[in-house]
Amino acid sequence: MRKPKTRQDLSNFLHCASMLEDKVSRLYTELAQKTELPTAKPILVTIADDSHRHSTLLEQMSKQIQEPKVKHDECKTITGEAWNTTEKFAETIKHKHNITDQELTTLAKNLQKLESIIGEEYALLIHAKALQLLAEDLNITRLKTTLKEIGDDEKHHLELIAAVKKALTDKKQEDNAPTVKYQNPDQWIETGTGT
Repeated sequence: MRKPKTRQDLSNFLHCASMLEDKVSRLYTELAQKTELPTAKPILVTIADDSHRHSTLLEQMSKQIQEPKVKHDECKTITGEAWNTTEKFAETIKHKHNITDQELTTLAKNLQKLESIIGEEYALLIHAKALQLLAEDLNITRLKTTLKEIGDDEKHHLELIAAVKKALTDKKQEDNAPTVKYQNPDQWIETGTGT
């Protein structure tokens, strides 16, 4: 993340973060549509909805500070690793018709990394001394509170992804459980005893 030094930088960062959250929302929506694991679908949709809400909030904050003046391509530089990671994920699942449990297991590990990266970006911004100076005439408390809430959501997303991983582990254990077949009880009766 490129640290904002001016009000325009801050507005541009929030605008780019909004665009990033929109990308993340679309990524989770597509994952939810393509995953084979039914218990994962509502979890992924929840994260997609949260990310969409974050996108809207960040865009509103950006415009309250100052009209953003940043090109789409510049957002890759401004948001850094999170943008690139999200694009890699999107490219990975783009041409898949469905996501198998095994693929989802691998993706879940990487999604946790993505959520951590995004959460760290917001935490760094909240604690940046520049934020206080750049937003003096704004409601800085509201801005920090919103960013903290979004960061808390990112932590919650980590927990939700862990739940998906657990569901995948539980399903794998069920799939590997021995199969016991019911046998006809007449075969268990001892025959020829004269009783």
